[in-house]
Amino acid sequence: MSRCVKSSYKLLQLPEHICYSHYVVNVQNPHQFLEDFAEQAGKAKKRIYLQSMLFEHGTLLGQLEPILIRKAKEGIDVRIHTDWVSQRYTEGNPNIIPPFYGARRKYMLALHHQSKLLKDRLTDAGVKITMTNQPGFLSRMLCIFKRNHKKLYIVDGISWLGGVNLFDFALTMIDFMVKFTDPSFASLMAQEFSKVNNKKPKHNYSIDFNDDYDVLVDAGIVGRSLIQNEAIKLIGQSTESVIFASQFVPEGKLLKALLEASDRGANITIITCPRSHEYFTKLPYKILYKIFRFKIKNKKNILLLHQDRMVHAKLIIVDKKSAIFGSHNLVSAGGTLGTEEIAVKTRDKELIKQLEDFLNSETKR
Repeated sequence: MSRCVKSSYKLLQLPEHICYSHYVVNVQNPHQFLEDFAEQAGKAKKRIYLQSMLFEHGTLLGQLEPILIRKAKEGIDVRIHTDWVSQRYTEGNPNIIPPFYGARRKYMLALHHQSKLLKDRLTDAGVKITMTNQPGFLSRMLCIFKRNHKKLYIVDGISWLGGVNLFDFALTMIDFMVKFTDPSFASLMAQEFSKVNNKKPKHNYSIDFNDDYDVLVDAGIVGRSLIQNEAIKLIGQSTESVIFASQFVPEGKLLKALLEASDRGANITIITCPRSHEYFTKLPYKILYKIFRFKIKNKKNILLLHQDRMVHAKLIIVDKKSAIFGSHNLVSAGGTLGTEEIAVKTRDKELIKQLEDFLNSETKR
């Protein structure tokens, strides 16, 4: 499941003695990604960068810890960016109102303590760890406000972009990372990696990497999401089919675009979490879900597929010709809450075929 394409990105100054004319693009599930990233990190000669909203002690980081420590001691530039909100999460649950007593609180505190000890060991070995978006008053009260939600990993000239966080629950999810072996794309991702805290951009923007790829960046501007707007625009161009995959069901302007595509005769497939998930059973999600079901109930060409495990993939495929994937959940809350995101819009038909194959192999259809 890989391909070679030509890169035409001209903005970066690259060494003349290295040929960057072709690169491999590969879709990986979380286990494949972890195995590959660990292998590549073990061979790193220059840099290892990891950016994840969540960072939690467990098997996943336990596998990476000795590699990162060894490489840092060898003098490799090893950096980790993780968001402050990770201190509120436990096994993927945001704990918007932290538990004040009981077994759950004891477990949360113990897990966070182990995560802190892990960070201390990494820091002592020379790993540079940056906590993004230290909270103000509002973000302490509403911990999901103004977060950095990007998932981005780089080893030398290889980079991965997608949805996988650094915690064990990620390995049980329907999720993926896309691997790029073009060093020019890795250089671009390294520039994006550096844009955190006081270096983060002041506006949303897109980067025309080549004829097949655009990089889309949400800078965390409250009420504005370039990625969401591009997804809506892409759906508006559909004539045959749209596949939507996210942990949430579509709503707002994006749902309106899907309904209009359905009215044009396009076949719509929506892939999301189990019907029993709290996103569909607890308030306020329950009300939004009922509204969604009401709006699609008479649309015979809209297929809703609840999976039997957590969906964390974020993906839209339109007419088998275009796709958007990355860290954005493809719902309006990302823009409303001022979330920093990164995504890729692609017209690479062979990569789109890989993404379709991933969904066919990982989901129940």
